[in-house]
Amino acid sequence: NTNSIDYSICYWSNVGTKTVNGGKLPLYEDVEALGITADLPPEEKKIATSVLFDEQDIEHLVALYDGNIAYRDSEIGKVLDALAQLELDKNTIIVITASEGELLGENGKFLKVAYLTGTFYDAVLNIPLIMKYPGARESREVDGLVQSIDIVPTLLESVGITNSQVSQGKSLSTLITSGKDVNEYVYAVENFRYHQC
Repeated sequence: NTNSIDYSICYWSNVGTKTVNGGKLPLYEDVEALGITADLPPEEKKIATSVLFDEQDIEHLVALYDGNIAYRDSEIGKVLDALAQLELDKNTIIVITASEGELLGENGKFLKVAYLTGTFYDAVLNIPLIMKYPGARESREVDGLVQSIDIVPTLLESVGITNSQVSQGKSLSTLITSGKDVNEYVYAVENFRYHQC
């Protein structure tokens, strides 16, 4: 690292970052970390300092992100181990998902700041959904269009509640059991809310 970059600060770019100064990428410092509110007009957000990253800096950012995922994976493992030790795994449905993904250089963009444009890429929208049912004998991967609002009706149906008005989503049981799609299309919304890194 030749730039003395402070990796405790979030960095972002939503404009299709291009290399400058011998292959370096300019990224902006996190506006909230600098005390700038998220509801400022875009031109005022630009006062955030631009920092130049070289290829090794980007690799380090990705490694930090991967380390964060590994830590969370380890913590989830502790919860699953505790459920097994307490023998609660025999009657517990486990669901693991995420709110959104990250852009780590794909399409020249970094991070997932929701008030910025250009966040409707697969790297942001294509998130994991893992469901484990008690007594499941095998794991399998199912392809299909799924929304977060489909999780609650799926869980309700799995415990025998089929006519609930709790959620607008659809039960994924048909997708899970037969691989048949339940959604012809899904929605993604930019909610103009700041996401911390």
